[in-house]
Amino acid sequence: MDSELAAASQWATESNAAVFIRLISGETESGVVQAMDSEEGDEENEEGEGADVIEFHPEFTYPIYGEHERIFGYKGLSINLNYAAGSLATYFNIKYTKRIEQMESTSAVALKADDIDTPMRQILADSVCATQSEFAQQVVRDTRVFRPSGRKVHEYAGRSSQTEQLRYEIYSSSFNDAESAKYHERIQAFVLFFIEGAQFIDTSDERWHVYTVFERLDMNGQTSYSLVGFSTV
Repeated sequence: MDSELAAASQWATESNAAVFIRLISGETESGVVQAMDSEEGDEENEEGEGADVIEFHPEFTYPIYGEHERIFGYKGLSINLNYAAGSLATYFNIKYTKRIEQMESTSAVALKADDIDTPMRQILADSVCATQSEFAQQVVRDTRVFRPSGRKVHEYAGRSSQTEQLRYEIYSSSFNDAESAKYHERIQAFVLFFIEGAQFIDTSDERWHVYTVFERLDMNGQTSYSLVGFSTV
């Protein structure tokens, strides 16, 4: 029994490390697909030709996968949340090398893989892209045409080096605006990932205001926007 339980423990994965969040912008569908298909953590391949990627892990996943933040039943697990960098159009997929239900089990220990898909989809907006191809098309389109919703209240500049100047814009919006409300449905998952004890706010309360910060980019002569952060007050 002890040896069987020890063997079963090898199928446990830390959920914070298994979740990969990617903000992707791109000028070509092939570049976006290449960036998504690259191996996680492979710095040489994380950006495809014609695509820019920012990849990171969440600080917390207990609201999705339980207080122990562990997932049972998989090896080589990666849970991929791919977002268009500006619009936050979303594509969610799961990859693994082995699943325990595909392996032989014994009568002494019941082995069943955790449900990964359902808990994650419960915190995502309804409008998740169904296929990688659909998402790649959306990223390329949004890289060109997406503009922040709401009212621009401030802009400022900074520098990442002596030569490169960065430009940022801050927008204010409320849930009375349908476009802003839909955008908040896509952005609110980040609250659970990075603020301990956070919960979704009541969007029917008209007193809430949302402030979003975007970096304004010049991509081969075209203006593009990438989300930097947000706050609700």
